[in-house]
Amino acid sequence: MLCIVLCGSFIYWATVAKLDIVSVAPGRVAPSGRIKEVQHLEGGIIEEILVEEGDAVKEGDTLLVLQGISSDATVGELEVRIAALRIELLRLEAMSRFEKSFAMPEDLNKSYPALVDQGRLLFEAKIQRYEAGLAARNETIAQRTRDIEQIKERMAGNRENLELLRKQIAISEKLILDKLTTEYEHLQFLREETALKSALLEDKSNLAKAQSALREAEDNKVHYDNSFRVEVQEKRTKAQQELSEFSHRMKKFNDNLRRTSIKAPVDGIVKTLYVDNRGGVVAPGRTILDIVPTGTHSSLKPSFPLKTSPRLNQGRMRWSSWPAAMPGGWARSAVK
Repeated sequence: MLCIVLCGSFIYWATVAKLDIVSVAPGRVAPSGRIKEVQHLEGGIIEEILVEEGDAVKEGDTLLVLQGISSDATVGELEVRIAALRIELLRLEAMSRFEKSFAMPEDLNKSYPALVDQGRLLFEAKIQRYEAGLAARNETIAQRTRDIEQIKERMAGNRENLELLRKQIAISEKLILDKLTTEYEHLQFLREETALKSALLEDKSNLAKAQSALREAEDNKVHYDNSFRVEVQEKRTKAQQELSEFSHRMKKFNDNLRRTSIKAPVDGIVKTLYVDNRGGVVAPGRTILDIVPTGTHSSLKPSFPLKTSPRLNQGRMRWSSWPAAMPGGWARSAVK
């Protein structure tokens, strides 16, 4: 019964009551605060649009994704190259110190076991090759040293024999004067003296050659060792330069991949979206969308007729078309 009475009262009021005035006018709603313009420094091709006008977003939310210059495959290739260079540097540093082995960081052992095994095998092969070459040169030096010692020993023996022979010749000369020996026997002594002198001269020449060969063998060893050190150092320098270059490229690629995701700088509402199609091109520095920060009040600027403006006061307002995220509300003030 009560409901019937209320409904009847409302119908009667709606029939006989009159509104003072209802004004409908076009207008523009503008945020009172500063709108955040979202831009991209480098631009690119749109991969995905994740928001629409009127969407509420939080700081850090991904708004739009651009196609990356560098792909995940490219980054993966760089990671493998950097790991290989790190292993090479560790191997070369161990070789420069002539170590028998070298340790690998746990991250390389875990992520790149095949590269680590390859590096160790190469290290062992290089060290074995160096040691074999060094051993061969040491053996050559030892042989040249033995040759010199043999020549010196032979020369020492020939000098002693020559000294004794000269004493015999002196005695033989006296015996000839006393006619106690024949000239034939004396000539035999002289022939032996000549042979010993020739042998000494030949050994002296051989000694010089053997000493020269020893110096050459020693120089060859020094050159071999220095060449090994220089080669290792040159490869270390090259590997360090390449590692620095590839690390820089990796940083740029990672930065590029991070920059492909355009994120919201503040909490707020997407006011205007200037791009709307996948595959479109965003120019460098171009504004992609506008965000009205949360907590920003809006001002309505309608175009009322002059005859209506004196009757404008604070009160309820609504607009016929606006994103659902910003419904109508109460006007805090009316400026005539």
